Amino acid sequence: MKTPWPLHFPFGIIRRRERHYCHGLLVNFGIGAYAVYLCHLGINACFHIAIFSRFPVIKDWPSLGVTLVSLTSVMLVAALSWRYLEKPLIRHAHALYRY
Repeated sequence: MKTPWPLHFPFGIIRRRERHYCHGLLVNFGIGAYAVYLCHLGINACFHIAIFSRFPVIKDWPSLGVTLVSLTSVMLVAALSWRYLEKPLIRHAHALYRY
């Protein structure tokens, strides 16, 4: 059955746009995004509480510096999480459950 013209035009645009989502930079950003989402709040709070004895608030240069150090450590934790936890688990699941 042939797709009616009003439906064919928008779906053709969507298919062309999907190619842009396969760009390497976007894929790499998406790989670490979930781990960053899971651990950013806890790591940032730990850094600020340990150094300033208060919750994270950027109100001066030292608190901005601590936040940037916290961001760097969050990115490191996310990369390590992907490399040593998530990727091996995904590989193991794909080996067990082939469909």
